[in-house]
Amino acid sequence: MSNARAAATAAAKPLEFQVMSGSFALAGNQPANYTLVKGETEALLIDVPFSRSDAHRVVAAILDSGKKLITIFVTHDHPDHFFSLDLLIDSFPNARIVAHAVVAKDMERSIPLKFQRWAEGIGANAPRRGVVPTALQADEITLEGHTLKILGPMQGDHVHCTALWDPETRTLVAGDLVYNGAFVFLGEHLAPQYAEWLASLDYLESLNPVRIIAGHTKPGLPDDSFAIDWTRGYIRAFAKAAKIAKSSREMAAIIHALYPNAVNFPGTEFLVEVPTQVATGEIPPWNE
Repeated sequence: MSNARAAATAAAKPLEFQVMSGSFALAGNQPANYTLVKGETEALLIDVPFSRSDAHRVVAAILDSGKKLITIFVTHDHPDHFFSLDLLIDSFPNARIVAHAVVAKDMERSIPLKFQRWAEGIGANAPRRGVVPTALQADEITLEGHTLKILGPMQGDHVHCTALWDPETRTLVAGDLVYNGAFVFLGEHLAPQYAEWLASLDYLESLNPVRIIAGHTKPGLPDDSFAIDWTRGYIRAFAKAAKIAKSSREMAAIIHALYPNAVNFPGTEFLVEVPTQVATGEIPPWNE
């Protein structure tokens, strides 16, 4: 079969999206969603785990898929989406690691800070070395003739979040622009950033996605439009609580009362504790 015909044949079948989640049973972990985008013979991985143990499970899933991993795309500069890049590239040395140019620059600057802040606390699950993605010069990625659009950077739980959009299947891999059933990280934000994130959500919703893969999901929830509603509602409730709470402790109690079934990172109150301390002025934003 000619290369042109092979590409046309591959493009005739839509891409498949396999979502893998980090472990909520591992104390100190920061579980997120990692998406394997599968073509006929090749695959693209979107984001990688915080812990090496989760990363080994992702490696196993890629091997089990039977696909050749050709690209790893990092959505933004938070360690729960890139810390295990060293293990992934050791396992798949021919895969290229890429990110939007702004994200790659963010990571190059902040990786030493992230290692200092997080690596020692997770022991054997910490990365062995930092890996900076190659900066993309285009706003799209192709996989076997299919084009995935890079959206952003725009405000999410980081000022420079990106997402991948497959217009063919109307699948949005939203990264940390969207949460689903989890406490939303607002630790790098003040009131202007709340509004900017809400604007990002309006834009994503305007795409009319059929499937939305959030950056963080409570286990068992579907990948649907509820994730945008959850994130929008949480940001608005958080902003309202910030105006009336006299302390981070009081604000955290309000958030827990409003969202009693939301999930946090296992063994920690990080997703509530840090943002409420920032919102009440007890600590500065966690911008790095």
